[in-house]
Amino acid sequence: MKNQTWLPLCSRKTGLAWGLLLALVGLCLPALGQNITSVNPNTTTAGQNITLVITGSNTNFTTATGFFLRHSTQPTNYSSTGYTVISNTQATADFTIPPNAPLGSYGMNIFGGPIFNNALTVGVGPGSNYGLVSGKLIYDNNSNCTEDLGDVALAGEIITLSPGPLYITTGPLGDYSAWVPLGNYTLSTNFASCGTWVCPTGGTLSASLPTSLSTDPGKDFYFHPVSPCANIATSIGSNPMRPGFDVTTYVQFYNTGPDFVSGAVGTFILDSNLTYLSASMPPFQIGDTLRWNLAAMPSGFSQLITVLVNVPVTLPLGSPLQLSSSLPAIGSDPNLANNSTVITVPVTGAFDPNDKQVWDAQGNIADGPIDPSTSTLHYLVRFQNTGNDTAFTIFVRDTLDTHLDASTLKVTGYSDPYQFALSGANFAQFTFPNVLLVDSFRNEPASHGYISYSIDLNAGVPLGTTISNSASIYFDFNAPVLTNTTNSTLCALLNQDFSFTNAGLAYSFTDLSGSSANAWLWDFGDGGSSTLQSPTHTYSAAGNYTVCLEVSNACRTEQVCKNTMLVGVNDTRAPLKFKLFPNPSRGVFHLQAALPTRGAVKLQVIDCKGTTVEARDRMSPAGAFQEMIDLSAQPAGIYLLRLEHQGRVYAQKLMKE
Repeated sequence: MKNQTWLPLCSRKTGLAWGLLLALVGLCLPALGQNITSVNPNTTTAGQNITLVITGSNTNFTTATGFFLRHSTQPTNYSSTGYTVISNTQATADFTIPPNAPLGSYGMNIFGGPIFNNALTVGVGPGSNYGLVSGKLIYDNNSNCTEDLGDVALAGEIITLSPGPLYITTGPLGDYSAWVPLGNYTLSTNFASCGTWVCPTGGTLSASLPTSLSTDPGKDFYFHPVSPCANIATSIGSNPMRPGFDVTTYVQFYNTGPDFVSGAVGTFILDSNLTYLSASMPPFQIGDTLRWNLAAMPSGFSQLITVLVNVPVTLPLGSPLQLSSSLPAIGSDPNLANNSTVITVPVTGAFDPNDKQVWDAQGNIADGPIDPSTSTLHYLVRFQNTGNDTAFTIFVRDTLDTHLDASTLKVTGYSDPYQFALSGANFAQFTFPNVLLVDSFRNEPASHGYISYSIDLNAGVPLGTTISNSASIYFDFNAPVLTNTTNSTLCALLNQDFSFTNAGLAYSFTDLSGSSANAWLWDFGDGGSSTLQSPTHTYSAAGNYTVCLEVSNACRTEQVCKNTMLVGVNDTRAPLKFKLFPNPSRGVFHLQAALPTRGAVKLQVIDCKGTTVEARDRMSPAGAFQEMIDLSAQPAGIYLLRLEHQGRVYAQKLMKE
């Protein structure tokens, strides 16, 4: 059966050439107990005049001062051309729906009265400015530009129509079709694998839709795979990390290439703070690093493994926990970037189980300032059935930020079988049919689900741009649950640094940070401070001081601390040699030093705010000195290790991941 998508549209329809979309009459969130009970008719076509009869209960339509329709996903509104109040509970409103009206569902707003959604669905009909384009996307094994037995349909791939752009998603049989505004289009796809396009040879097609209800079928793409081709990949998901709780994490291994793969070994590395408890598929290696033999991975293979871990009750809120997975390439792999992944999950207390997370390609949390070189973002939408009965169907709807290139969206992980559709200019929908997600009261661990995807930024997004994203989650016929909004801001790096010179106790400091810095805060280590970019400071007495500079720009703040200076004293002794490893570390550092004489050793670890988080006093003989420094309980960031021995102070930066 062909798969047909209405564009621009918020849903998909199967087996319909043209006509009306069926609509659900939706009830609003009424003010003061008011309810809309019916809207008739609840369907129409673009290019029509229509009169809507609105019936309510406990309403007072006599207070209404106007009516307008609002599209569910696009910034389109139509005001009534006239209205008549029949009674407190019934009114009529006249609307003109233009020929180019966006297709799909509209909600109705009543000035001075209640608001309700899904009041009217607009489809395609005579006089509407839409035409139908259709085709398919096929792995053509014998390069004859015909779908033969043994060829493979490419489902869930994105077809891009330009100008616009507009997007269509291929269905289970590799087919696609959509009603789009009239015009001439170039069709392309971002599908990538080992092989070549055989039809069309350049990978692009043209479509022409000159008049209302015109069609341009047969826009078929045939790709010839070249063996060996093993496009294997991995992804990670996680439920919220809560101190003292057992938490389910997810690792997925899959093969999207045309070839059978054998002998692969999948790896999942847990943060050292987590304790492994169990896995839905037992690994052959257990510990912080889990490994599985994936003996047979045919084309289309997907193995989701749930891993249960315990989060220590002593772990502070906000602590970053890092999870990573890998699936080394076997043979020719056209996309090595998806053979490994890493995410950072913060420890949370009370939380909303329906949320959205975002990372960059290195697994850094990207909800906030992001590196200006960032080209790809990875999103995770988590949902949980907190109702009192099983959810049969779940929809996750996501209107993508206009600074994201929708044609590059790739689903990277999922908790349950799903269907994906990208439509219009930037509307993505993930459907979990017959998911049977149990409610949290009966089985909390099994009440969770997720979908994750990667997507590229458009080329040339300027610095300072914020990429905002949120999702709406629908459990069956309930009102949507809205996630938080992530905000990723392309922010210039600060490259914080400084230098200094002195004449006795008078010091001159020069800021060497990047040009984007616009605020400075100096801490001279003796209680003195300055907000000048390049200040001077005179110390009152010789001594050991640590100088720190905090610099900021419009979206980021960073700090750098220089090694402690011995102010006002000439010291000809050889410097103390010491080694600190590993650095960076997830928490545990090892210090080794060679002390020239016997004596007291004072150690301090100072965070970026100047707070001492670790302090020790030791008496050590001359020679080898060793100490383990455990910052596991501290948040990730930059710290300063200060070592004092025989009146001399040394410092080195620590980086905790």
